[in-house]
Amino acid sequence: MEKEDVDQDKGMNQVEVKLKKEGTMAPIPFVLAHNSETSTTSEEEQCQAKAARTSRPCKGKRLRQAKFVARLIAEIREKAVSFNFEEILWPPSLQANERKRQHVIHLLRHHQYSAIDGPSRSKSL
Repeated sequence: MEKEDVDQDKGMNQVEVKLKKEGTMAPIPFVLAHNSETSTTSEEEQCQAKAARTSRPCKGKRLRQAKFVARLIAEIREKAVSFNFEEILWPPSLQANERKRQHVIHLLRHHQYSAIDGPSRSKSL
């Protein structure tokens, strides 16, 4: 029985162990304490946390990117052979995201090839 008492007492300090053995220790209710020093978060951190949870950009950013890509596709249709991908001025949202920028380039190349080869090329993809 002493072995069990020792195992149960491992998480207690010496005062708590003494009070428990004397029988004067009352059970302490579990209460979540709110420490304002450690749990304060700025609005920027809250926004970043919210952004991390969302799986896509906000509606405004999606619409701006779609308009940008549509403008580039129209430009490719006008001058498919002479279109230069290195001259694209990327918006900040795409400039910062390499994966998204490569996706847009892949999409634009597909439209460039279909504009050069005609409609037969786009059906095979």
